[in-house]
Amino acid sequence: MTRSKEMLRRTWGENVIGNAGLGLLALVAMLPAMLLVALGVYAGHATLLVCVALAFVWLMVVGLVAAAMSGIYQTALYRYAAIDQATTLGDFPMSEAFRPRKR
Repeated sequence: MTRSKEMLRRTWGENVIGNAGLGLLALVAMLPAMLLVALGVYAGHATLLVCVALAFVWLMVVGLVAAAMSGIYQTALYRYAAIDQATTLGDFPMSEAFRPRKR
């Protein structure tokens, strides 16, 4: 419990900022679905059904991708907090994402 509390205390800011950024990215990715439904409402009943179905599929895909990205971020943040070692994602070193705080 003590170790867990210490890790949370050291990385809560990175956790909040990272999740807020991912949430904002997901919100922006959901905008096309909202525009599609608005287009369907304007176009008529038959088009509305097709637009709602397409928007539903789009929102499901965005939700799955956002959940996967959140899981990857949480895992990288845990590894950073637990062993003080940043992982790499492809060519991007996670040490660039998590920098030590200036005191």
